[in-house]
This record gives sequence, structure tokens and C-alpha cells, in this order.
Amino acid sequence: MPLTDYLIEHAPGVSDDDCAEMRLIVIHLDGARGQVLSSELEEEYGIPGSKVRALIHHLRCSGVPISSGYRGYSLAETPEELDTTIAHLGERIRSMQEVVDGLYRARASLKPKRQYDNHGEFRLDFSE
Repeated sequence: MPLTDYLIEHAPGVSDDDCAEMRLIVIHLDGARGQVLSSELEEEYGIPGSKVRALIHHLRCSGVPISSGYRGYSLAETPEELDTTIAHLGERIRSMQEVVDGLYRARASLKPKRQYDNHGEFRLDFSE
């Protein structure tokens, strides 16, 4: 059994239908010359863009070396081909963490909703 098939079949929480679609995506990427746009995969297999991204996510989490760029997805053959994708994902993580930090600061400045006791009665808060 090829490694990619093994990885797909052992992807946690993935349905048989998703495994079949992931296999098609890997075969498509493997036979492609260059990168493949998400829209090409969507059209070829009748899969919505959000599903393509979810399947790519599962494949990557399972260890399939899929790189990406503004021109689409491709199967990486060398570690260097993954370096740009890894760096880009790292930058997205940092950016998302900045958003989370900002939302925590915003949350701290908001007043809580009215408090109710276990009987549904409004409770006044005199702690301030």
C-alpha cells in the first residue's frame, strides 16, 4: 500500500467518502505539472471550496506533503518546497494570535450582562 493511501485511510475522524475525495485530490496533484488551483479541484470533482480546504487540511495533518501558494496546491517533493508554506502558516498563526489578544483586551473593557440567580430573579451586583 502506498504511503499516501495509508495516511488517508488512517486519518482520524474522516469518512469513507472523504477518504475517496482525498485520494482523488492527491492523484490530481501528483499528476499535475505545477500548482493546482482550488477552483480547478472544485470544478473537476464537484466539491465546494470549503470542502477542498477541509480535505487539504486532513491530508496535511495526516502527513501528506501538500504545499500551497497564490497559484494553488502541489505535492512537495523536497523539504524546501514546504518551507514557504510552513512560513506562511506560521505568520497566519501569529496574526490570529494578535486578533485573539485584541479581543481579550476588548472583552475586559465590556460590562457583563445582568446577573440572575438560580430562580431567574435579577440579582444586583454591589461589588463596585
